[in-house]
Amino acid sequence: MRNTGIEIELSGTPIRTKDFQLESFRMGSTINNKVTKLTEESKQLPTGNYIIREGLPIYTFYSRQERGC
Repeated sequence: MRNTGIEIELSGTPIRTKDFQLESFRMGSTINNKVTKLTEESKQLPTGNYIIREGLPIYTFYSRQERGC
């Protein structure tokens, strides 16, 4: 599996007086992952409503397509 991402944290004190102090804090992140290789015996692993398949993010939502009558 390959994981990539970024995490950012910003903090500061925009208002500071003798009797009062206002602090601000913001945090954010993004993470992407991709399954690069599974075993030769199984190229995908269905687990309920999710699937682990080469080339997709881990635990991708998966639903079987029903065929019409």
